[in-house]
Amino acid sequence: MAGHGTKYSRKKEAVIAALLEQRNVQEAVRAAGISKQTFYRWLKMPEFMEEYRRARKIVLEQAFARTQQNATLAVSVLMKLMVDSSTPASGRIRAALGLFNLARQGMDVGTESRVSPVERGKRIIIPSLRDASDEELAALLASAEQRPATD
Repeated sequence: MAGHGTKYSRKKEAVIAALLEQRNVQEAVRAAGISKQTFYRWLKMPEFMEEYRRARKIVLEQAFARTQQNATLAVSVLMKLMVDSSTPASGRIRAALGLFNLARQGMDVGTESRVSPVERGKRIIIPSLRDASDEELAALLASAEQRPATD
């Protein structure tokens, strides 16, 4: 059985890559040239799952890095949509919610390293805009419209 491990390694790498690129398992196993039965057998192997998790983590880290690189542009677009009176109200509300959530997440990132694990459990929960009434959201948008847009 000389070389058996090498073929397994190549197929394993191929199916992991296919899982990250294809829409579903059926397409991934077809692209990798293995059967579904083989794939499901490999799923039970801790070393296969570890390599698959590692590959997924790398892909996600790359995606987050690209997102961070474009965050400033995304915030600019959201701000312009939020204050543009020609944008439908639903779009302006979603833009406002998006900005609010980004600001909140930015605060979380800034304080996360300074807050102990015990204190994290006691964090104060800020009410979400999703719970706000239509009148409250309209007032928020009206106040945003009165502020001069910044570029």
